[in-house]
Amino acid sequence: MDRKKDTRSKIQLGGLVVKAGLRNLDKAVILGILIDAAQRLDDRNAFERWRAIGKAAFKQDTAFIQDAQFNNDTNHHDTKADHSVSDPGPRDDSGPLGSDGD
Repeated sequence: MDRKKDTRSKIQLGGLVVKAGLRNLDKAVILGILIDAAQRLDDRNAFERWRAIGKAAFKQDTAFIQDAQFNNDTNHHDTKADHSVSDPGPRDDSGPLGSDGD
């Protein structure tokens, strides 16, 4: 994989962590979750459940984007909706990767 594609892939994967609501977790916890899930990939039921959850999240995100585009097309005045995700609390950067993740 060339360097540009590798960088793009890493950015997209980071976006999935954010989309899942894991942005503010300790990096060691995120890595632990991913390693635990990777070890369960042979479990067909878990795999299909994860796929369904992911597809629903992408579909919900697409519906949100389409709704926002519709609202922008039909209402050009102040129609703001709060679609923020609640803050899971303070971030712990004391993990083995340090505060910058390197």
